[in-house]
Order: sequence, then structure tokens, then C-alpha cells
Amino acid sequence: YLMVYTKGTLENGILEFDVNTKSYKKVESIERSDKTYFVIMSPKRNTIADAAIEKL
Repeated sequence: YLMVYTKGTLENGILEFDVNTKSYKKVESIERSDKTYFVIMSPKRNTIADAAIEKL
């Protein structure tokens, strides 16, 4: 698994990323093997990760 921490915000859900066009869109399910998918989750409360992001 790969976790990416960002300072920005993304809406929770599944994002489908197309490597060829370098674009993404929100989808309801993972359906295609030729696409890359990301599951976006936001914690309900502050975590150790929040402290690490502040130091970036």
C-alpha cells in the first residue's frame, strides 16, 4: 500500500487516474484494469500525520 499525505483537500471516495491523459475523475467503483485508482480518505480527528504535514 502507498499512503500520500497532502496539504490540499480532495473529496473522499474513489478517483480513477488515466496515465495517458494525466487526468482523474471521481467514480463509484473500480472497474477497469487499464486505469489506476486511488481511495481518498480523511480522518475524523487530528493524527500524528497532521503534525508531520505541518513540518513540511
